[in-house]
Amino acid sequence: MARHHQNLSGQLSSSDAQLDATLQRFWEIETIPKQFVHSASEKICEAFCVKTTSIDPSGRYIVRLPRTENPQIELGESELIAERRFLALERRLERNLNIKFAYHQFMDDYERLGHMRRLDEPVDNTKLHCYLPHHPVFKLSSTTTKTRVVFDASCQTTSGSTPNDILLVGPVVQDDFLSLVIRFCFHRIALNRNIEKMYRLVLLHEEDQPLQRIKLRSNPSDPITTYQLPTVTY
Repeated sequence: MARHHQNLSGQLSSSDAQLDATLQRFWEIETIPKQFVHSASEKICEAFCVKTTSIDPSGRYIVRLPRTENPQIELGESELIAERRFLALERRLERNLNIKFAYHQFMDDYERLGHMRRLDEPVDNTKLHCYLPHHPVFKLSSTTTKTRVVFDASCQTTSGSTPNDILLVGPVVQDDFLSLVIRFCFHRIALNRNIEKMYRLVLLHEEDQPLQRIKLRSNPSDPITTYQLPTVTY
């Protein structure tokens, strides 16, 4: 009987140890890390942004594009590629006049707010530059903008490199999903806020603006013109 009691005690001790290890593992998973470990490139990108970001007299931020120093990554020609993509988009829009109207309304608003400006011809392409293809996307559930235009910085230039390839990738600055969910456990009221045109309120430094050029025209009978985007694009 005593021997059986000792075995039973041993089993309980083993179970307690296993339970303790399981609970410890659970809390390690659920614990929000106080510090995130950034890679070397992320640290370089963050340091660059801290060093080069400024504020203009009106209070708007001015940022630089964090370009990589890798000599093997170079942008090729992109103007003809962007123009061909625009012509294909134009033909597609002609088959759906409602989408065409929403697209041009968005672009007119883009220019009216000063988020893009028309360049005088002939355009100076001697400095580093890039032409971005673009296309409209639709989100019917949106309460603000159901139609918006996306600029394709993943489009390859003639060198095979894309505008995204020449940029450093910084660390994630948004809170992770777990952090957001846990906040609901500590507060009675949750507030959600949407900042309209948030990224487009941030100015891009003049030296980097040539990397954000597009081709556009309102009607197929008009000449294709060049625009430059002086604010942060998405």
